[in-house]
Amino acid sequence: MIDTLIQAYTPLLVWVGLGLLLVRWLPDRLPRWLGRSLYWFGVPWQIFDLARHSQLSGNIGLVPGITLATLMTGLLLAWGTLKLLERRSSFPHSSESHSADPPPLNPPLLPFRPALTEPLSLEATQEVDATAILTTPPILAQTVDPNVDPTGDPQADQAAIPAPGLTPTVSWSRWVNLPTYQRYQYGSFIIAGMLGNTGFVGLGILPAIINPEDYSWAVFFSLTQNLIGTYGIGVLVASHFGRMESQHSPWTLLWDLLTVPTLWAFALGYASREFSLPVPLELFTSSSLLFVIPASFLLMGMRLGMMTGWQSFQNAVLPVGLKLIVLPAIVGLGTTLLGLRGDVRLALVLMSGMPSAFASLILAEEYDMDRDLSASSIAISTIGLLLMIPVWLWIF
Repeated sequence: MIDTLIQAYTPLLVWVGLGLLLVRWLPDRLPRWLGRSLYWFGVPWQIFDLARHSQLSGNIGLVPGITLATLMTGLLLAWGTLKLLERRSSFPHSSESHSADPPPLNPPLLPFRPALTEPLSLEATQEVDATAILTTPPILAQTVDPNVDPTGDPQADQAAIPAPGLTPTVSWSRWVNLPTYQRYQYGSFIIAGMLGNTGFVGLGILPAIINPEDYSWAVFFSLTQNLIGTYGIGVLVASHFGRMESQHSPWTLLWDLLTVPTLWAFALGYASREFSLPVPLELFTSSSLLFVIPASFLLMGMRLGMMTGWQSFQNAVLPVGLKLIVLPAIVGLGTTLLGLRGDVRLALVLMSGMPSAFASLILAEEYDMDRDLSASSIAISTIGLLLMIPVWLWIF
């Protein structure tokens, strides 16, 4: 198992580490240029080759249904988490609605008026020195409150008297400080928790883990997710949450789908399966994995090196947890109930638990979503993958 993990981690660590080292000397626009190149050329190149040469046979027809169920489960988990956070932020005991300190117990002090024990005559009032009144400390009336602790402990008094209008209860938000998200962050959150990097990381790692005869399951999972998930549901989510409200028209969403280059590459690759290409062109299409996967790993390293601050990393913990832990566990349980075993089940579990898709960062650039949240999700989930692969190998 150790040898398998070393073979699987080597290309990831080498290229990501190289990107981390080189980013400080490279132009600032190079990562964006490389990412755009992968979106418009690298990914379609890879999908075209996979559509032409992948052998889809046997019970492989189950993969589209499993992949679609995985995508919808990830979408519902992410959306449900966001709605729960919305309810928690509007709850009157949350840390955002009220401060941790209780409201003051005593009412605000009224303007000073000297306390009089008995009426003064006109002659007595004329003999009062004005300076004495100004320098005399105010005499405040003391009232007896039955709720005040007789020991005089102010903390006990605060604990005994509830805040006006609120019922005395324990606020769990004091111990669990969960982040809150704005609308422009919703799209990045959902995509990070739903889509995995099956094309770059998944197909780059799984050949060293599963049997070659079961590799087609992983390939078909990646194809289905890229077509239906990344460049179907993902584009719709990004277009809806990333654009302005005035741009949320059905025609805009339809145009975004029709202009995705990967969909056209898959259609051309699948339609040309029966035709043989010239030898140089065939060699060129078959070499996509030799260039696209290292370039994607290199870009990940560059993005990791460009990250600053910790707030975006804190916001990425929740979607990464859904992507790396909850979703693969559900897929493992579901495939077990379907009767799948061995490397077939392992391939589907690992593909569903791949790091957040790098396409989420590209979609964030295209549709003006939260770029920091997308990049942080990719960074944390890429590192977390190194910890989760041994867990899924041990379980499945």
